[in-house]
Amino acid sequence: MRAALAGVSLIGLLALTACDKGADKADVAGDDTKPAAAAAKAPEGPPKQMSGQWEYKNTIAGQQMTMKTCVDAKSQEAVSWVNPAAVSQDCSKREYSKQPDGTWTFYTVCRTARGGETTTSGAAKGDFARNFTVLVTVKTEGATEATTNGVFDMKIDASYIGPCPAGQRGGDVVLPDGQIRNIIDAARKDG
Repeated sequence: MRAALAGVSLIGLLALTACDKGADKADVAGDDTKPAAAAAKAPEGPPKQMSGQWEYKNTIAGQQMTMKTCVDAKSQEAVSWVNPAAVSQDCSKREYSKQPDGTWTFYTVCRTARGGETTTSGAAKGDFARNFTVLVTVKTEGATEATTNGVFDMKIDASYIGPCPAGQRGGDVVLPDGQIRNIIDAARKDG
Protein backbone atom coordinates (compact mmCIF):
# COMPACT_ATOMS: atom_id res chain seq x y z
CA MET A 1 0.00 0.00 0.00
CA ARG A 2 2.83 2.39 0.89
CA ALA A 3 4.52 1.78 -2.49
CA ALA A 4 1.23 2.38 -4.31
CA LEU A 5 0.72 5.64 -2.41
CA ALA A 6 4.28 6.72 -3.27
CA GLY A 7 3.58 5.99 -6.94
CA VAL A 8 0.30 7.90 -6.89
CA SER A 9 1.94 10.80 -5.03
CA LEU A 10 4.75 10.99 -7.60
CA ILE A 11 2.18 10.79 -10.40
CA GLY A 12 0.22 13.48 -8.58
CA LEU A 13 3.30 15.64 -8.34
CA LEU A 14 3.85 15.12 -12.06
CA ALA A 15 0.17 15.88 -12.64
CA LEU A 16 0.67 19.18 -10.90
CA THR A 17 3.62 20.15 -13.03
CA ALA A 18 3.34 22.33 -16.06
CA CYS A 19 5.15 24.28 -18.67
CA ASP A 20 4.85 27.89 -17.54
CA LYS A 21 6.57 29.85 -20.27
CA GLY A 22 3.85 32.50 -20.54
CA ALA A 23 3.51 33.43 -16.89
CA ASP A 24 2.82 37.03 -15.98
CA LYS A 25 3.81 38.95 -19.08
CA ALA A 26 1.61 41.92 -18.21
CA ASP A 27 3.10 45.25 -19.27
CA VAL A 28 4.72 47.05 -16.35
CA ALA A 29 6.46 49.80 -18.30
CA GLY A 30 3.65 52.28 -17.62
CA ASP A 31 2.87 53.15 -21.26
CA ASP A 32 -0.09 55.54 -20.92
CA THR A 33 -0.96 55.26 -24.62
CA LYS A 34 -2.38 51.75 -24.23
CA PRO A 35 -6.06 51.29 -23.45
CA ALA A 36 -6.88 50.63 -19.79
CA ALA A 37 -8.05 47.08 -20.60
CA ALA A 38 -4.67 46.20 -22.09
CA ALA A 39 -2.78 47.70 -19.15
CA ALA A 40 -4.89 45.66 -16.71
CA LYS A 41 -4.31 42.40 -18.60
CA ALA A 42 -4.33 39.37 -16.32
CA PRO A 43 -1.25 37.18 -16.06
CA GLU A 44 -1.18 34.36 -18.61
CA GLY A 45 0.00 31.57 -16.33
CA PRO A 46 0.43 30.46 -12.76
CA PRO A 47 3.00 32.01 -10.43
CA LYS A 48 6.43 30.50 -9.99
CA GLN A 49 7.74 29.05 -6.77
CA MET A 50 10.78 30.39 -4.99
CA SER A 51 13.87 28.33 -5.88
CA GLY A 52 15.11 25.91 -3.24
CA GLN A 53 13.93 22.80 -1.44
CA TRP A 54 10.18 22.43 -0.87
CA GLU A 55 8.32 19.96 1.29
CA TYR A 56 5.06 18.62 -0.15
CA LYS A 57 2.54 16.94 2.13
CA ASN A 58 0.29 15.06 -0.29
CA THR A 59 -3.02 13.71 0.97
CA ILE A 60 -4.82 11.21 -1.27
CA ALA A 61 -7.77 9.10 -0.08
CA GLY A 62 -7.01 9.98 3.54
CA GLN A 63 -3.39 8.83 3.28
CA GLN A 64 -0.62 11.38 3.70
CA MET A 65 2.82 11.17 2.15
CA THR A 66 5.57 13.76 2.53
CA MET A 67 8.13 14.36 -0.20
CA LYS A 68 10.81 16.98 -0.70
CA THR A 69 11.59 18.53 -4.08
CA CYS A 70 14.45 20.70 -5.28
CA VAL A 71 12.99 23.56 -7.36
CA ASP A 72 15.10 25.89 -9.51
CA ALA A 73 14.50 28.20 -12.46
CA LYS A 74 15.50 25.54 -15.00
CA SER A 75 13.21 22.90 -13.52
CA GLN A 76 10.32 25.38 -13.48
CA GLU A 77 10.79 26.02 -17.19
CA ALA A 78 10.23 22.33 -17.79
CA VAL A 79 7.77 21.61 -14.99
CA SER A 80 6.01 23.63 -12.34
CA TRP A 81 2.96 22.77 -10.25
CA VAL A 82 -0.13 22.55 -12.50
CA ASN A 83 -0.16 20.45 -15.69
CA PRO A 84 0.25 16.69 -16.31
CA ALA A 85 1.87 16.78 -19.76
CA ALA A 86 4.77 19.01 -18.82
CA VAL A 87 7.45 17.97 -21.25
CA SER A 88 5.31 16.92 -24.22
CA GLN A 89 3.14 20.04 -23.91
CA ASP A 90 0.41 18.14 -25.80
CA CYS A 91 -2.50 19.96 -24.19
CA SER A 92 -5.75 20.95 -25.83
CA LYS A 93 -6.66 23.23 -22.89
CA ARG A 94 -4.63 25.27 -20.41
CA GLU A 95 -6.69 27.66 -18.41
CA TYR A 96 -5.29 29.59 -15.45
CA SER A 97 -7.16 32.32 -13.65
CA LYS A 98 -6.23 34.48 -10.70
CA GLN A 99 -9.25 35.15 -8.51
CA PRO A 100 -9.80 38.42 -6.60
CA ASP A 101 -8.81 36.73 -3.31
CA GLY A 102 -5.44 35.64 -4.78
CA THR A 103 -6.46 32.01 -5.39
CA TRP A 104 -5.31 30.53 -8.70
CA THR A 105 -7.75 28.19 -10.43
CA PHE A 106 -6.63 25.91 -13.23
CA TYR A 107 -8.03 23.47 -15.76
CA THR A 108 -5.94 21.49 -18.22
CA VAL A 109 -6.63 18.68 -20.67
CA CYS A 110 -3.54 16.89 -21.94
CA ARG A 111 -2.56 13.72 -23.79
CA THR A 112 -0.44 11.41 -21.68
CA ALA A 113 2.71 9.62 -22.76
CA ARG A 114 0.85 6.35 -22.25
CA GLY A 115 -1.91 7.02 -24.77
CA GLY A 116 -4.59 8.52 -22.56
CA GLU A 117 -5.94 11.91 -21.68
CA THR A 118 -5.62 13.59 -18.29
CA THR A 119 -7.89 16.36 -17.07
CA THR A 120 -6.59 18.33 -14.10
CA SER A 121 -8.66 20.93 -12.30
CA GLY A 122 -8.29 22.69 -9.01
CA ALA A 123 -7.25 25.71 -7.05
CA ALA A 124 -4.07 26.90 -5.36
CA LYS A 125 -3.65 29.56 -2.74
CA GLY A 126 -0.61 30.97 -0.99
CA ASP A 127 2.31 33.28 -1.59
CA PHE A 128 4.36 30.73 -3.62
CA ALA A 129 7.50 32.17 -2.04
CA ARG A 130 7.11 30.36 1.28
CA ASN A 131 3.95 28.22 1.11
CA PHE A 132 0.84 27.31 -0.81
CA THR A 133 -1.98 24.76 -0.77
CA VAL A 134 -3.41 23.01 -3.83
CA LEU A 135 -6.73 21.16 -4.02
CA VAL A 136 -6.86 19.19 -7.25
CA THR A 137 -8.83 16.53 -9.08
CA VAL A 138 -6.95 14.47 -11.66
CA LYS A 139 -8.85 12.26 -14.10
CA THR A 140 -7.04 9.97 -16.56
CA GLU A 141 -8.84 7.93 -19.21
CA GLY A 142 -7.73 5.76 -22.11
CA ALA A 143 -4.17 5.14 -20.93
CA THR A 144 -2.66 1.87 -22.12
CA GLU A 145 -1.48 1.15 -18.57
CA ALA A 146 -4.81 0.49 -16.82
CA THR A 147 -3.53 1.39 -13.35
CA THR A 148 -3.02 5.00 -14.43
CA ASN A 149 -6.69 5.39 -15.41
CA GLY A 150 -9.16 6.76 -12.89
CA VAL A 151 -9.97 9.80 -10.80
CA PHE A 152 -8.28 10.96 -7.65
CA ASP A 153 -8.53 14.01 -5.46
CA MET A 154 -5.43 15.33 -3.78
CA LYS A 155 -4.53 18.05 -1.34
CA ILE A 156 -0.99 19.33 -1.35
CA ASP A 157 0.44 21.56 1.36
CA ALA A 158 3.75 22.94 0.10
CA SER A 159 6.31 24.74 2.27
CA TYR A 160 9.67 26.24 1.41
CA ILE A 161 12.46 24.68 3.52
CA GLY A 162 15.58 26.46 2.28
CA PRO A 163 18.32 25.99 -0.31
CA CYS A 164 18.54 22.65 -2.12
CA PRO A 165 20.93 20.26 -0.37
CA ALA A 166 24.38 19.77 -1.87
CA GLY A 167 24.31 17.15 -4.60
CA GLN A 168 20.67 17.69 -5.55
CA ARG A 169 19.53 19.35 -8.75
CA GLY A 170 16.32 20.96 -9.90
CA GLY A 171 13.52 18.43 -10.21
CA ASP A 172 14.95 15.97 -7.67
CA VAL A 173 12.19 14.47 -5.50
CA VAL A 174 13.13 12.75 -2.26
CA LEU A 175 10.54 10.04 -1.60
CA PRO A 176 9.65 8.94 1.95
CA ASP A 177 11.91 5.89 1.67
CA GLY A 178 14.88 8.11 0.76
CA GLN A 179 14.94 7.30 -2.96
CA ILE A 180 15.56 10.28 -5.22
CA ARG A 181 13.72 10.56 -8.53
CA ASN A 182 14.01 13.45 -10.92
CA ILE A 183 10.61 14.52 -12.25
CA ILE A 184 12.13 16.15 -15.34
CA ASP A 185 13.94 12.93 -16.25
CA ALA A 186 10.78 10.89 -15.54
CA ALA A 187 8.66 13.14 -17.76
CA ARG A 188 11.21 12.94 -20.60
CA LYS A 189 11.43 9.17 -20.26
CA ASP A 190 7.64 8.81 -20.46
CA GLY A 191 7.44 11.30 -23.34
